[in-house]
Amino acid sequence: MGIRGLIIEGISGAGKTTVLNRLRLMLARIPQEAHVVLTQQYTQRLVEHLGPKKRPEDVVALLSDLLLPLETWSRRFEASVFADHPRRQTVEFTYVIETFHLNNLIEGGFAFDDDFRMIDRRVAALGARMAFLWIPVEDIRERSIESTRRHRGPKWLGYQEALAPDVDALTELYRRRQDRLLAMAKEGRVPIQIIDTRDIDWDRIAEDVYRVWQEPGPKEGSC
Repeated sequence: MGIRGLIIEGISGAGKTTVLNRLRLMLARIPQEAHVVLTQQYTQRLVEHLGPKKRPEDVVALLSDLLLPLETWSRRFEASVFADHPRRQTVEFTYVIETFHLNNLIEGGFAFDDDFRMIDRRVAALGARMAFLWIPVEDIRERSIESTRRHRGPKWLGYQEALAPDVDALTELYRRRQDRLLAMAKEGRVPIQIIDTRDIDWDRIAEDVYRVWQEPGPKEGSC
């Protein structure tokens, strides 16, 4: 068995952090595997710290730095003396990433150019699958705007108000972001499974995401 990864993707309010927290509880019951988890504190907050005038090449360099440890650990895991252990075929090096290159590309308004495609290829080479948490269009206003404003601080409100002049325009912005994010995910090399989150049944959704991670699955589909 080799490296196996999962990227949890979706727009604001899709439930990425909620699902990740449930996955962590599930992973705690599988102690024989080596798990690495990168939350959006690494994958988005560090990018935001580059500042409002960040360049795409700076974002790519930061994402590349985040992938380097995974690539190194994967090589070392495969080359270790553990490779000859009797249980080697049942143990994998696994990781979970809460949002990554595509969301940062969307946030920055960048093109899916050769540099971002190289990041996409490296993620695919690390055995990643993507669980895309999809919000029905009619629920975007409540989930991405109203609910997030109830649960996040005043800085979040200021961030959203800077994105669009009113709630209607912001709803349309998030709808377009979800469409573009999904289109790029389908265009990339990481196998993707679309998870419908309309029922907000997070235990069910987490189970669906876990199955995406565990099973090969098609290039594109839905749960």
